[in-house]
Amino acid sequence: MKETKLNKNGSYEISTYNSNGKLINQSVHYSDGTLGRYTVYKRDESGKLVRVYEHNAKGTTKLIKEYDRNENEIKSSRYVDNKLVSYTITKRDNKGNIVKSTSYNSDGSIESIDTYEQGRIVRTDNIYNGFLDFYTIYETDCHGKKVRSKTYSIEYSSVDVTEYDENGQTAKIYNYKYDGSLNSYFVHIHDEIGNTIRAVYYSPNDEVRSVLEFSPDGRLERIIEFEGVSD
Repeated sequence: MKETKLNKNGSYEISTYNSNGKLINQSVHYSDGTLGRYTVYKRDESGKLVRVYEHNAKGTTKLIKEYDRNENEIKSSRYVDNKLVSYTITKRDNKGNIVKSTSYNSDGSIESIDTYEQGRIVRTDNIYNGFLDFYTIYETDCHGKKVRSKTYSIEYSSVDVTEYDENGQTAKIYNYKYDGSLNSYFVHIHDEIGNTIRAVYYSPNDEVRSVLEFSPDGRLERIIEFEGVSD
């Protein structure tokens, strides 16, 4: 059985279910019908979810998620060009709520640690060479979605304030100096299926400093810089 869900912006999702009504495939398409990405859901003989594979439109694996016997995610691995770049181990309490998730680089060194309370993310510690580099504190809504976060740099004594849209994606990032004055800000632009395709870098005077362009896989493809911008 197949089911099509049409989104407000014209993009749509096609979900395929097995004879037992369990989701086995899902594809996300742009409004013109172009495939954006697709996901394959692997299940055991009893129908429980054991692994999820997310691919880009070219068929290259981007993400693999693994699940426990209760269908709770316990590990996710990210790939670029079919090479492992990082993986995350998730720990839960006896009720299935996430308590902590630790992300590792491909060499096994710790990249970041996310801390949760009542299943909601409250803090991220980013590690560099074994030491705390910066940390982020999150504000969430009643549904646990991120609304705003503040990131504090250990070395530079600066603060980044990030605002999220209704889908939990980054909308704007404001960078403040140690004295509280605005240094710059980014505006993120997404395509129909939620990929960040552009980030516009502004001066505190709202002048465009540069534009960063990304591929649908999130790779930085081009930087356009503008001269003569005054702060």
